Amino acid sequence: VEILTEKSAYTDGYGLRGQTTYSFTLKAGEDMLYYRGSKYFGKIGEQLKINATVVEHFEMNGIKFTKINRPSLA
Repeated sequence: VEILTEKSAYTDGYGLRGQTTYSFTLKAGEDMLYYRGSKYFGKIGEQLKINATVVEHFEMNGIKFTKINRPSLA
């Protein structure tokens, strides 16, 4: 897959220790994938192989996406 977009946000975690949440849009061939969670994949434009669980399919702005969960590098 190719990384198209990446966003990160830091959450406070109730004053104990914070957690960074990442949001990635990935492209696998003609398919668009979306991931939001604590795993960091890399920088925009990087190519990588992953295994993940499909959570749902949805459409946004006329583009079909597959939301993935529990990714790991293959």
